[in-house]
Parts: sequence; structure tokens; C-alpha cells
Amino acid sequence: MRPSNRVPWLIISSALLSVFPSLAQPTDLVPVRNEERGLFDLIGGSASGNLGATAAELIGDATSLITTFVAAVQELHNATNENDLVDLLGVDLNGDAEDDQATVTNSTVGAIGANATCPGMAVLFARGTGEIGNVGLFAGPPFFTALRNYINGTSTLAIQGIPYPASIPGFLAGGSAFGSGVMALMVNKTTAACPNTKIVLSGYSQGAQVVHNAMQYINNGTTLPGTNGTLTPFANRAAAINSRVMSVVLFGDPKNGTAISGTQDARVLSLCNAQDNICAKGGDIITLDHLTYSQNATQAAMFVMQKSGLGVASQDAMNQGMGNVPIVQSTAKVNGAMQIGTGAGLPSFGLGKKRM
Repeated sequence: MRPSNRVPWLIISSALLSVFPSLAQPTDLVPVRNEERGLFDLIGGSASGNLGATAAELIGDATSLITTFVAAVQELHNATNENDLVDLLGVDLNGDAEDDQATVTNSTVGAIGANATCPGMAVLFARGTGEIGNVGLFAGPPFFTALRNYINGTSTLAIQGIPYPASIPGFLAGGSAFGSGVMALMVNKTTAACPNTKIVLSGYSQGAQVVHNAMQYINNGTTLPGTNGTLTPFANRAAAINSRVMSVVLFGDPKNGTAISGTQDARVLSLCNAQDNICAKGGDIITLDHLTYSQNATQAAMFVMQKSGLGVASQDAMNQGMGNVPIVQSTAKVNGAMQIGTGAGLPSFGLGKKRM
């Protein structure tokens, strides 16, 4: 559901009334007939109890409030969008991120630029259903902050969000085919252009489904779904790609316990709260337990650092017991790593009947 365009103005109006309650209340000023006061008196305030100065002050405060609001919106936009690889590699992501039925083509992820700069580590992240930007809010940004803290200038870190609709139908279908294709193409082109870059794949909720699907596309070596049999970008590329994927980190994965194609279990960390209906119970009801993976950001970042051998935290991770992250099999006893957290079992809302 798209948010109402009136919401920002409701926020501004409410804020103005809370700061200046007099705007919503009658004043004690005695009315003065218009003909008895001149324009200069009105502006100067001599006939209005300094109304001109008050109005100027109110306008100034309102302008400041609006400026602050706009800055906050911009900061939110910056936090929910990451495009480091687009900038470093000169790649254009041309897909229609609003249409999950869009066809993935060779031009969906453009050619690598002539002056590409390869990072030491590249994180490709797919957000969850309904999240804003290209990395969302609930899991991505806290994870990136922890990674930046731990890498601490010891290497270059590039973070790239995967643009895709992240719609409920995509989740119900087992993960957006379009988003999965975009991630697969982005991984392929990044590893081809930067063979020494360490790759981290990560996703939250439906984004985790996208990671599963992308790696399956790559390792199947066949055409991408929805491309009419015309796009086969991964022929003879699977081994090279798999060798560069240092770690996979999944938050609230609906396919929890299912192996990531071409990736050793020891390189996979799948974080799932015990009461998370989406990942722990295979359901389609969102509880607060599905929205609290920001608390696992440090653990996830330490896992990545330990597996990559980069950053000041690679040794810290081992010292803090992250050298061998415990692998807990899912109830289905399928290959794959699953780190179970505690859950609060708090209120929920449903996404609809899941068809997997």
C-alpha cells in the first residue's frame, strides 16, 4: 500500500500546533478596523500588538521546521539506498523496480565502466517485502554500520542494494524472479570485473529468498526465468563465482534450513528468531520477532569478517567464539545453517496464504 501524500503535511501540521499551540487558539487581541491601521503599522506591529514580529517569527520557525523535516526525509532516503557498486563499477541498473513481471535482459545490469574501481569486499543485499529504498530499514542498515565499523579502513567496502519490487506476490511465489535475476547478473558481472573482490550475499525476508534463487540460477547454468530463452550469462561461470562468495548472511529467511546452491554450509549464517513465524515456522504471519534482526547486526558482521579474513574484527570474531558458528539443522533436516535466537512472540499481521 502506498502511503498517503497527505502524511508529511499532517506531520508538519501536528508539529506546528505542538510547538505553537496559540495557532489553534483564539487570541485576546482587540480587533481593529482595517481602515484605522495602515499597512506599515500592521507590518511593524504598532497597531497589532507586535503582530508583524510574531508573524515573522512564526514563519521563520515554520520554515526551520519544514527544513528539518525535509532533511530527515533525505537522511532516511540515504539510509535506505546503497549504490556503491553502481558508482565504483560504472554499472547501470536499468530494470523497472516497480514491476515484478518485468523481463530481465542483458541491459538490466549494464556493462562495467572503463574506469571501474574494484573494492576489497562487495556486499549485495536484497531487502524484505514492502521495505523502502533498495536496502530497507529493518536488517540492512544496522548490518552495514557494523561491517563498516569492523572493517575500519583496513579494506574498501562496497554495499549495493538490489532494486526489485519486494511485493507480497513475490514473497508468496517464493521470491521475486526479477529481483533474483538482477542479483544473479550483478554477482556475475562483479566477479568477472573484479576477480579478487570478496563477495558477500545477504538478504532479509523475501530478500533471503532472492539470494537462494540467484545462486540457484548461477549454478544451474541455464537461462534466467522470463527471458524467453535468450539470456544464458552463467555458462562456465559457476565455479569462479562460488569461489568468490566468502559468506552468505540471511535474516528471517522463509527458506531457512535450505542449502544455498554452490555454497558451503560453513559460509552461511541464517539468523532466525525461534518465534518468527516466517522463518522458524514456515508461515506467512509477520510478528515483531521478524522485525528485530537489527539486534543481530554485530553477530552477522563478525561472521563476515571472520570468513573473509578482512578488517580488525577478523581476529576479534575468533576471540569471541565466532570461529565456528554453530550450525543448527532445521526441523526438516535439510542442509544449511540456522542460528536460532530468542523470540518475544508479540503481535502479528498476515501476508496471506503462502504458496511455495
